[in-house]
Amino acid sequence: MKFFYEIISVEKEAAPPAFVTKLQDQEVKEGEMVSFECEVEGWPEPELVWLVDEQPLRPSHDFKLEYDGQNAKLEIRDAQPEDTGVY
Repeated sequence: MKFFYEIISVEKEAAPPAFVTKLQDQEVKEGEMVSFECEVEGWPEPELVWLVDEQPLRPSHDFKLEYDGQNAKLEIRDAQPEDTGVY
């Protein structure tokens, strides 16, 4: 008895990164919590870096960054006037 088999590889076509939903402008009072959320797509899975005024934002006690490959969320826990900017 002989067995023949062939492995077939199906590759996903590359797709450039794109926003499915974009960030919305928000206004908050000093000390309040604010969150920004967006959805992205692309293949291979896009890398995501949060920027504020074109500078990389790093996680800290006041800035919580989440990304699961599709949904991204930035939470500012204690908004201060110096947090004002373009994200």
